[in-house]
Amino acid sequence: MNQSGDINRAKYSNPSVENFHFASCFYVRLILVPTILCLGCAPPRPPLGRVFGTVTYQGEPFSEAELLFSKVSGGVNVIIELDSGGSYEVRTAGQQGLPPGEYRVALRTPKIEAPVGESLSRVPPRKYPEIPPRYRRLETSNLTVTVTNGENQLDIDLKP
Repeated sequence: MNQSGDINRAKYSNPSVENFHFASCFYVRLILVPTILCLGCAPPRPPLGRVFGTVTYQGEPFSEAELLFSKVSGGVNVIIELDSGGSYEVRTAGQQGLPPGEYRVALRTPKIEAPVGESLSRVPPRKYPEIPPRYRRLETSNLTVTVTNGENQLDIDLKP
């Protein structure tokens, strides 16, 4: 102890620990700096058109189905669930809408998550409305819509 009551502390120096610390800081900076600089380099997202509407079959709301949108020029494929009233609103990548362009449209029944094990035999099969066969595939549905910037109310009336 010195006169002021402090304990003299020996400075511990270990070159391997100091080199490790320097190296780890160097590599962190080597990775972190370019990453931060590149964050602002992403191309801006294209503007989206808000897409919503109702699907009906012979004038009645069609529910318990999924609506598929596939951009004709490629690059965008979206699946949207219809609500109980046949209504839908498109959301892609956490944003509301679709990039402008022409889309082919089809419908399908939702994917069913089957229970496993003994409980499988106790679950009654779920009934879904019958989707006319031609509307089940993008290639045969003959449903196309054009999305523009702004509001796009795209109501779809299926025929038998």
